[in-house]
Amino acid sequence: MKKLIFSLLCCAGFLLSAAPNKACEDFSVAPASASVKAGTVLEPKVSVLCKDGYQLKAVSLFVHRKSAPKTFFEQKGLPINWFNKKEPGKASPYDSIYAASLTLKDAVAKGTVPLKLDTTGMTPGDYAFAVQGYFVKPKEKSVYASVWYCVTITEGGAGVFKATPQTK
Repeated sequence: MKKLIFSLLCCAGFLLSAAPNKACEDFSVAPASASVKAGTVLEPKVSVLCKDGYQLKAVSLFVHRKSAPKTFFEQKGLPINWFNKKEPGKASPYDSIYAASLTLKDAVAKGTVPLKLDTTGMTPGDYAFAVQGYFVKPKEKSVYASVWYCVTITEGGAGVFKATPQTK
C-alpha cells in the first residue's frame, strides 16, 4: 500500500509539473525518480524553457517531514527548517530540510542544468523531494515553480546527511 501511495504521489507531481506557469513552458527533472543505496550521489538534470523574458536563477531541492521516512527526521544534527517558528523543535509535517541547491551565476532561459544530491546518511525508505525553481525577470516580481523528484533508498548508509550547495 505504501508503494502505491508513493507512486500516486509521484504521478500527481508529474501532472502538477505539467500545469501552466507564468514563468516557464517547461520546468522538469529527469529522471523523475531513482532507486539507490544510501551513499550514492544522484545527478538529476533540471530542464527549463522560460517564456516572456523570465530566466531561471536558482534551484533548490528540499524534503518535508511528511514526504520522507520518519527515521530520516529522527536523526540528530539535521539542519531542520522548523515550520512552527513560535515553537522551534515542535514537529510539524511541513518541517523541511534543504538537501541541495544550485545558484546560477548566469541565469538560464532555455536548457538543462545539473543538480547533485548526496544520499549519504539517508535512511531507507521513500522520499519525495520538491525541486523548486526561482525565476527572475527585469522589473517584474520573481516567481517560483516546483516539481517532484522521487527517490527510494534501499539500504541505510553510514555517515551524516549534509546539504549539497552548488554554484554554476
